[in-house]
Amino acid sequence: MSIARGCGSCIVLVALSLAVACGSSDQRALTAALRSYVDAANRHDLAALGQMVTEDVAWYLGPDTLRGRQAVLAPHAFDSGANTVLLVDQVEVRGDTVEFDLVEHNDVLDALGIAELHHFPRFVFRDGLIAKIRARRQPLELLAFSDSVASFMQWLGQHDPAAFARLWPDGRFAYSAEAGTTMPALVLEWRRRKGGTRGD
Repeated sequence: MSIARGCGSCIVLVALSLAVACGSSDQRALTAALRSYVDAANRHDLAALGQMVTEDVAWYLGPDTLRGRQAVLAPHAFDSGANTVLLVDQVEVRGDTVEFDLVEHNDVLDALGIAELHHFPRFVFRDGLIAKIRARRQPLELLAFSDSVASFMQWLGQHDPAAFARLWPDGRFAYSAEAGTTMPALVLEWRRRKGGTRGD
């Protein structure tokens, strides 16, 4: 009886060890997948990014929901024009979900006078690919960012309606590399006109 009990205990311990090992392996795999995604985003490699998300991926981006690969890649195209750089910290894996802190720098933020945005994303994976992207909470600098963008939009609509129509057709922002490239100069012009930029 004691031998039987001992063997049973061994089986349970082996099973638990395997479960822990598998869990650790999965965590490492998802952490590596996240870092590969961010590395590709920093290289502005849209082809690589497209291979890391599911066909039906959904990105809950502020008030907008972007669905499908093409829609989700559009903000990354904007980032390529705006020279966006992303820094990852505090990665935590729970099952198929990865939560982390993200710091964003780009030319648009710099033109707005905002050093960086601190984001708190949650990625949900399916079969090793990113299926859902959403924020755990709002960026720390959201109020300053939103106020600046709202003021800039109002000014641009009055002073350059054609540029406004290109950036916000139908009232929704059009993510593109061209938008990322042209927006910083427009923002700097707005800040010069209102007397709030460096070098005035």
